Amino acid sequence: MATKEEVLTKGFWQSKTMKFNVLTLLVTVVTFLVDNNFFESNPAAATIAGVAVTVGNIGLRFITDSAIKLGGSSDGEASTD
Repeated sequence: MATKEEVLTKGFWQSKTMKFNVLTLLVTVVTFLVDNNFFESNPAAATIAGVAVTVGNIGLRFITDSAIKLGGSSDGEASTD
């Protein structure tokens, strides 16, 4: 395991967690645009969606092995920031 001074970083666009969350956002927006009452009229679907997103994020955190960096290059080098 890397020490605090030797944390590997990657660009946010390389993060599985960020991709998952952007996809979740897109699905939510499209669902709203198609039927803006969908979750209101289907509370079970809203609950299932919330649980799925939570489980997905928790699962992705378990397989994450590097931090993301917001800006600059991401060459996989150890960061001393």
